[in-house]
Amino acid sequence: CQKQNTYIFLMGDIIENAEVYGRLQRAGVRIATPSKGERDPDDLVVTIEGHFNAKFIANLKRLVIKGKREATIKGRKSGGPTPYGYAYSRDTGAWSIVESIAIIIREIFGRVTAGESSGLISDDLNNRGIPTARQPGKWSRGTIWNMITATTYRGQWIGDHQQQTIVEIPPMVSAEVFAEAKGSGF
Repeated sequence: CQKQNTYIFLMGDIIENAEVYGRLQRAGVRIATPSKGERDPDDLVVTIEGHFNAKFIANLKRLVIKGKREATIKGRKSGGPTPYGYAYSRDTGAWSIVESIAIIIREIFGRVTAGESSGLISDDLNNRGIPTARQPGKWSRGTIWNMITATTYRGQWIGDHQQQTIVEIPPMVSAEVFAEAKGSGF
């Protein structure tokens, strides 16, 4: 029944667009599309292609969102870059901490809770040549702020921002250290 309603709706749109194209043709208007170039206004292929492409894209978007939601509900990573300092296995769905990077992250949290400014911390990390998550990249105040406010490092990765689906992952800092750093006013 849903498919039948979709096709009736689609046919109604095609007929409506054919009427518009007919008016354009009578007025001598020429139509061009980026993919097909100049088109004859009475060519309904343009209309049909457009509607089916729109339906395909809408359906694909729905499937991607559904897949991301299902993955995060199962505690799996749905896509995008893995958070800095973590490793993720697509085969097993397991999250792990990259200790060589976790040392830096814990240092940052410690320095923020001790009252050091994000500017001083970022300058020091750059001077020491500590790599950022995005290579090549430089540490900045914003990078430090994003890290301190990201629930990821207390063990809660937001897998789907629209649905606010949280995936429990291994924490790098305790809830107390996270709260203290976030509330420090750095």
